[in-house]
Amino acid sequence: MIVDNRPLYLMGELVAQAPPDGYITLVLGNILWMELLVRIISFDPVQDIAPTTTLGMTPNVLFGHPALPVKSTEELISLAQKQIPDR
Repeated sequence: MIVDNRPLYLMGELVAQAPPDGYITLVLGNILWMELLVRIISFDPVQDIAPTTTLGMTPNVLFGHPALPVKSTEELISLAQKQIPDR
């Protein structure tokens, strides 16, 4: 086994382009979905990467500053969409 610690957007691209021969695998946590929020990546993680197993589960918690004018996740997404330019 060789461990290659590259940034996710580079490793995801490498794994997405690799032949499906079982020699290259990607182990990661929830960072894949967070990466989609902050960077434009060149692969589609849903179409290009197939999950094979679950190694563990980590609960997600979303915190916001009390001054933020939102009270739900839906309101936060709506606010973010208004402030982030189209990709």
